[in-house]
Amino acid sequence: NSYTEGEISYGESIIAPVLTKRGYTGSWDINPAHTMPAKDLSYEMIWTANKYDVTFDKGDGVVISSKACTFDESYGTLPEPAKKGYTFAGWYTDAEGGKKVTEDTQMTTAENHTLYAHWDIITYTIGYELNDGTNSSQNPLKYNVEQLVVIKEPTKKGHSFIGWTWEGQDEPVHDVVLDGAVGNRTYEAHWKIN
Repeated sequence: NSYTEGEISYGESIIAPVLTKRGYTGSWDINPAHTMPAKDLSYEMIWTANKYDVTFDKGDGVVISSKACTFDESYGTLPEPAKKGYTFAGWYTDAEGGKKVTEDTQMTTAENHTLYAHWDIITYTIGYELNDGTNSSQNPLKYNVEQLVVIKEPTKKGHSFIGWTWEGQDEPVHDVVLDGAVGNRTYEAHWKIN
């Protein structure tokens, strides 16, 4: 991108300048002469973009893959990881914060580097079919995979609570605990008359 020009007398030593360009390796179009001949000389530096290894960290240091990417070109196809209870929010230059990187982002980091997955936690709903009962004020209407949720007993005048049922669970269960659970849920209360 720049050039050097100068005058050297016939027979004198020629020392080619050392040129550098971030993210590139350069080589002269022809090998420079070591001594000045009886004619003008001209050399052109040919630049080749370097390839760097990009590692993809799913989170907590879990590397899912890596690939070679070319400096000043787009990253190209990126892996699409999955994580229970989360939606993938994209690849970023830092584990927290950083700049978002897409397949069209131009790679401008001139070294091997890591991209970090960012995640958005999913909030699920909990519905209650109480069959004329009253729900516990401690029973949540929403939860996520990180929460430990204990579904408390509802109450109904003149009745004893015998348990909850839900899709896939036809027999009433008294103690319901959500630990690492995902998905929207509906619990139905079942009673017996006192």
